[in-house]
This record gives sequence, C-alpha cells and structure tokens, in this order.
Amino acid sequence: MKNALFLFAIVLAVSTCAAGQSLAKIETELLGHLNALEKASNYGGTSDYDVMAKENQALRSALLKYGTRADVLAYSFPKLARKWAITTSSDRKLRAYSWDSEEGGTMHDFVTVYQFRTKSGKTRTWADPYTQSMEGRGGGAYVQEVDMLAVDRRLELSVLVETRLP
Repeated sequence: MKNALFLFAIVLAVSTCAAGQSLAKIETELLGHLNALEKASNYGGTSDYDVMAKENQALRSALLKYGTRADVLAYSFPKLARKWAITTSSDRKLRAYSWDSEEGGTMHDFVTVYQFRTKSGKTRTWADPYTQSMEGRGGGAYVQEVDMLAVDRRLELSVLVETRLP
C-alpha cells in the first residue's frame, strides 16, 4: 500500500510540474530546440541529419504536449514569433505553428502543429506524423494565414490557407 501511495505521489508531482510550466519557460524550451536545429541545419549549420530529426521531433512533441493548455493557445510567444510562423484565427480558437525543418536543400521542408479549442472548450493539438523520410511526409505544410468564413450567418468556420512548397 505504501508503495502504491508513493508511486501515485511521484506521478502526481511529475504531471503537476509539466502542467505548471510557465509560458516563458515553454517559450525558452522551444527556442532552445529551435537554436539547436539551426546549428545542425543544411542552411549554414553542420548538416547533421540525426540532430535535425531529434530537434524537429522534440519541437513537435513539446507543442503537442503543451498545446493542450488553454493559456498556451492564448499566449503570443513574442520571441518565437520572430523565428517561425504562428498563425491564429480571429476568434482565437485555432492556431498553427509552422517551422522550417532545416532538412531541405534548395527546397525547404516544413513541420506544422495545429492547436484548437473544441466546442466543449477543451484545447487540443494535432500534427501529421513526423518522419525524416521525404517520401513519407513530402515538403510539409507551411500555414501563412487562417481566415474566418461566415456560413449561414450563424456559424463561422475557420479555414486554413496552406502553401505546400514543391
């Protein structure tokens, strides 16, 4: 019984730490991965594909994890916004985070994580599965704009405008 209570306390402490991560610390963590990605880049870095894959997966995983928090959807990420595209709908219920995977050559490849608020008010995330294989994922989506369309005057629909580079 004591072991079960101890294990429960450990799990609760770890989950509380992850959920309690400040927005500034989340931004710093993401910037750290992004800086490591740029150092390993094909565009002036060391062209280290293993590091690029690790950092792209870390960025994607962190956004999928932290993106389930409503405060993350509301946060502007001022430092991060200077380095990659963070596009939010006017109703602030849909956001796309897009960045250059740094793995391309003359053609840039992108990774995008989507964050959205459901009808029940929960915040969720979604992304294409990540693979380093170009055959497996293609060039990726880079979201530049999110538009709102009025449908039947009562319903607004968020539409992502994506550019898939050849």
